[in-house]
Order: sequence, then C-alpha cells, then structure tokens
Amino acid sequence: MASHLFVSIQKERGHLRIYFWGKKIFSYNTDRNFFSKNFFYRKNILLNERNFQLRKGGEKERSILFVIPSLESKGGIESRLLKYAQQLRLVGIEPYFLSQYNEYTPILDNFTIYYLRFHDANFKKCFFELLKHKHFDAIEFQFGGTEYFEKLDIEALKKSHRVGGTIHGLFPLPENQLAKLDYCCLVSNSIPYNGHNKVFQLNGVIPHPVCWKFNEQRKALFISRLDKEKLPTLKVFLDFCLEKNIIPEIAAPLSNKNALAVRSLIKHEYGDTPSFIGAIDTLQFLKKHSQEYLFVAGVGQVPIEALSLGYPAFVCSHLGLEHSSFVSEKNFDVLRTYNFVIRRNKGEFPVSQELPDKNFHQLPAELLKKISFLEIFAEYRKIIRL
Repeated sequence: MASHLFVSIQKERGHLRIYFWGKKIFSYNTDRNFFSKNFFYRKNILLNERNFQLRKGGEKERSILFVIPSLESKGGIESRLLKYAQQLRLVGIEPYFLSQYNEYTPILDNFTIYYLRFHDANFKKCFFELLKHKHFDAIEFQFGGTEYFEKLDIEALKKSHRVGGTIHGLFPLPENQLAKLDYCCLVSNSIPYNGHNKVFQLNGVIPHPVCWKFNEQRKALFISRLDKEKLPTLKVFLDFCLEKNIIPEIAAPLSNKNALAVRSLIKHEYGDTPSFIGAIDTLQFLKKHSQEYLFVAGVGQVPIEALSLGYPAFVCSHLGLEHSSFVSEKNFDVLRTYNFVIRRNKGEFPVSQELPDKNFHQLPAELLKKISFLEIFAEYRKIIRL
C-alpha cells in the first residue's frame, strides 16, 4: 500500500466521515484518531459491502462511484442523486460517493462516502490510489464545475471502468475532455455541449398520488436555496405575489452566510411580508400542507415535485417576471427540456400567469408519465450498462 495515503475518521451526527490523507492535503485537529488505510477499510467500508452481499444472497457486488465536489444540505442535484442511488441499490448496484464536502444527510446516513480535496496538487494521484484500493464498475462525474476533472487521465480510467458524467449547469466546458467519456448526460437542452456522447437525462420524480385541490388558498410557497444565483427567481416570486395579492412564504435552509445575506436583503426590500419557514422535505411537506397553498414556485426539481402531487407550479425566470409562467399542457414539453429553468424565452413557449381557480385542470397522466423517475431510470440503466 502507498504510504502517502491515510484515513482520518470523524464522527458527526451519528455517522462516520472518511477523509483520505495525502501529501500537502490540509490537516484536521491533531487529536483525531488516525488509522492505516487497511485497518479502516476492513473494519468499516467492507462492513457495508458485506451487508449488501448478504442482502443479495452473496453475489458479487456491482458498483458505481459518483464523483461530486460538494453536496449541500438541500438542493436539486442532491435529491436527484439520492433517487438514483436508492434505485440503483434496489436493482443490485451499490452506489458510492467521492466528495470533498457533504452535508446531505440522506446520503451521509445511508451510503459509503470517500473524501478528497479536489483542488490539491495531489488529487489525481490520490484518486487513482483509491481506485487501486477499491474497484468500481462505473465512475460518473457530477459537473457543477470542471476544474478538477481536467486533471484526470480519462483514457486510463476507461481501461477498467465505464466512465461518464452528468452536467448540471451552465459553465465553461472542456469539450475535448468531455468527449473522451463513454457518455455525457445533460439535464437540460440549454447546456451548450454537442459532443458525440451526449444523452439527455432530464429530471423526474417517483410517482405519487395527486393530493392538491383548489380551496380558495391565498398563500404561495417558494422552495429553493438562497444565494446570489437564485436571488432573481426569488424576487420574481415576491413581485408576482404582490401583484396578485397572495401571501408569500419561502422554504429554504437559513443557516449559511449566503442565505442569511439574501434574507437580510429581502427583508430590507420587501419588509416583513415574506415569511421564511426554513428547510423542508419538499414532497412530505407538500403532501401534508396541500390545502394551504395556491401554488408552488421555484425552478428545476421543485416544479417537477409540485406537479407530481397535482399542485399548480410557477417557474420563476432568471430573466424577470414577464418571462415567468405556470406550467401548462401547452408549455410543458418545452419547459421540461429546459429542466424548468427559464434563462431564455424567444417566443418558444406560451407564458401563463393566470392564478389557479376552481376551473384549474391538472396535467394529464400522459404528461406526468414523462416526469416519472421510473421511466427515466430505465433509460439510465441502458446508458451505464450495469
């Protein structure tokens, strides 16, 4: 075993975090326990594998490693990955995660997590050391940025793994490096990548019974994280509620500095009108409070989950209120290919801003089927070939 790689174990909130330790990698408190890689691997990581194999009757494990720099406590990427991880496990493929920061409890509490500092000089060396230590059938990079990815030898990875990626946002893309992947999933057709290996893997949701009904509700709920990137969409929501005389509520994590700054700005600009209710489990909360809100607003995964429960869903555009719209039968297909994020509108879909009333018609079953994660996952299995 390479002597430069060690493991520290940090116990937080009832789970163990694994930090791979190499040359020039930052140090934690010196009073933490350090163990050799062999010791911790046998005692902890293999325990998870052994339990998995017992569940599957002892058959050899198939596995996939999701590589993502950070997972926040809430977010669309986080909930997307959780659905994939849960479904993969159900079909006998064990998911693992490699990140440098992870606060997403549903993944922390249920899956094996590896940790590396992605921007350190020896990231590439430590990454390949991990792959010597533990075999994965597939490796999938989750892109919200690509700086670390550009350091890797993709052709070397492909000799013993199926290697793919998923692009989650708009940022400069290293197309020559991406083109080396076996596949490259796009969550929206707004992403400017046209490589030969691109496939669309739009977001979806596990089907749920419709629970929302019109009840002359006067409140609306905006669900998002709070940061500079989301601020224009939040302002669209608040302006729309003021225009329509609707009481606005905001569901978002409030503990980090970005959220506190946005909250302070909103309070200054809009006064005490909007209520901040903190972070929520979107589906469970919407099921429980289906008679309280006239509509749900946000972008990305939020409209998808709201629609699955029968709620009217208002997509808040980054371009302003005039480009924002309720999802309808007439604009569903276009907005879905945008991943329900409106950063452009050149007459590509009809805008609808009429408030729901007693004549409101929920989306028909054939459209809801298009956002069924079970349908989407069946296509994903063909892509990863596991």
